[in-house]
Amino acid sequence: MTSTEGSNVDVVRRPRVVLLCDDAALQVYGPVMRRLCIGLLDEVEELNLFCLGESDYLDFAPCPPVRVIREVRKYYETSPRTECVERRVDISSPRLPTLETLVPHRRDIRLAGVLAEYKPALIHALQDHLAHQGRNLARILNIPLLVSVLARDGEAHFHHAGFSEGILPSCSYVARRLRKRHVGAARHIYFVPIGTHITETTSSFVRPDCMPQLVCCSPYQHGQDLDMLINALRILADSNQDFAVALSGSGRLEQHLRHKVNQLKLNECVHFIDPIDKLVEESDALKAILSAYDIFVVPHKSPIWQPELLEAMSVGNTIVAPRGTAPDLIRHEQTGLNFEPGNTQSLAQVLRKAIHDRPASRQLGINAQQYLKKHFLVSHMVSRLSKVYAQTVRSFQTASVSAPSHNE
Repeated sequence: MTSTEGSNVDVVRRPRVVLLCDDAALQVYGPVMRRLCIGLLDEVEELNLFCLGESDYLDFAPCPPVRVIREVRKYYETSPRTECVERRVDISSPRLPTLETLVPHRRDIRLAGVLAEYKPALIHALQDHLAHQGRNLARILNIPLLVSVLARDGEAHFHHAGFSEGILPSCSYVARRLRKRHVGAARHIYFVPIGTHITETTSSFVRPDCMPQLVCCSPYQHGQDLDMLINALRILADSNQDFAVALSGSGRLEQHLRHKVNQLKLNECVHFIDPIDKLVEESDALKAILSAYDIFVVPHKSPIWQPELLEAMSVGNTIVAPRGTAPDLIRHEQTGLNFEPGNTQSLAQVLRKAIHDRPASRQLGINAQQYLKKHFLVSHMVSRLSKVYAQTVRSFQTASVSAPSHNE
C-alpha cells in the first residue's frame, strides 16, 4: 500500500465529525455527553459539538479538546461575526434577523459557512427532532448525515427531512420498527444504545441499619403520576414504614406537590431537591449522588431516553418503574421491579416489597450492573459509533465518485 493510499484510509477511518445538538438534546444525554465526547476523541480526527442556541448543559462537554460551537442570540450593528476563545466558538446573529425568518435557507447558509472552516466529513444529529436542520446543513456542505433516534415516535421527523445516510436508534424496539417501516433502508439503520460505565460497588441497601433512601428524578409536569407516587408514600407511612424520599426536579407543579406533601403530613420523609442533572457536570458526579440512595423510582413512562435511569442502574440502585418503561433496560424481577402504570396500590405494594426484602432488592441492583456491563457500556457505544462513522463516510465518498457529473 502506498503512502497516499494509507492516507486515504486514515481519512475515512478518522473523520472530522460535527455533533449537532440543542438544549433539549443535551438535557436528554445529560452527563453521558462528557464520556461520549471523551471516547470519540480517540476515534475521530477532530470533534466539534455544534449547539443550535445556548444551553447550560454545554458545560458537560470537555472543551478543550472538543471544539464547542454555539449559536448565540447577539446582535451587532456591523456584519455577523464569530468569536473564538480557546476552542469555544460563538456565532452571532445578523443585524437583520427578520430576513432569516422569512428565508430560513439564509440561516442554513450562514451556519454552514462557519462549519465549513473546520472541514467536517460527517454530521451526527444527536436527536431526531434535529433531522431537518441537519439535512439542510449536510446538503450545503455535501457531507453525510446520521440521526440518533431517542424518542419512540422519532421517525416522524424523517418525513420532513428525508431519510438520512444513517439512523441510529438507541432502543432495539425502535430499531426493529424502523427496519420494518423502511425496508429499503434497513441496512442503514444501526442500533446504538447509549452507554455508561459501571461502579465497582452496589449502592442498594449497603447500610443494613439505615432508613431506606428513595429518589425520584422527574420534572414537575406529570401531576397525575407524581400525585400517585405521593399517595403511595402515604400508604407506606400509614403502615408504619420508615423511609426518606428525595424528589428531584422543577416545573410548574412544584407548589401543588409541596402542598400535597404538606396536606398528607409527609414533610418529615419527603424532601424536594433541585434537578440532579443541573447539579453535576459529568456522570461520575451524578453516580456519586445516586449512590447515596437505595431505590430509584420512575413514576411515569417517558417517551424519550432518561439518562438518570441508566446512571441509577449503573450504581446498583433498585429500580421501580411502570410496566413497559425502557424495556431494553428494565426486566421485571431481573434488573428491576415493575408496577401497573397509574395504579397507586400497585406502586405501594412494589415499594413495600423492595423495602422489606432487602437482599432481593440488592440482588436486583447487582443484576442490573451485570446486565449493563454486557450491553450498555460507553466503550461499546463509542466503538459502534466509530464503525458507523467510517462506513458512512466511505459509502458517501464512493457514491459521490461514482455519481455522474452534470457536465456529462
